[in-house]
Amino acid sequence: MRLRPSPLLVALVLAAPLPALAGPTKPCVPADQASKMIDKDVCVSAHVYDVVQLPDGTRFLDVCTPQTPDDACRFTIISLWEDHDEVGELRKYRDMNVEVRGIVRPMHGRAGMVL
Repeated sequence: MRLRPSPLLVALVLAAPLPALAGPTKPCVPADQASKMIDKDVCVSAHVYDVVQLPDGTRFLDVCTPQTPDDACRFTIISLWEDHDEVGELRKYRDMNVEVRGIVRPMHGRAGMVL
């Protein structure tokens, strides 16, 4: 005997928003806390103070205050040149609060996330 779901159950499941099916989401953590979450998939909330582009096309979202010395900044968000077309223009995020989800990785003495 094969059980079939009722049409009402199918309609409720299809009408439910995906986050409701996935369960509650964890809140975003500030960038200074994300630096302690190496190899974890997290949502990071940060203020973008500047967007810096290196000569090779690599871009960084600077999420540390201008008063923070570079060696004291423990977290960064990076966009590699080869991902430029997919990631798009980042300068529009300067002076904005953003939320980014990804895996925090160690990067040259600090923690970071690749867009």
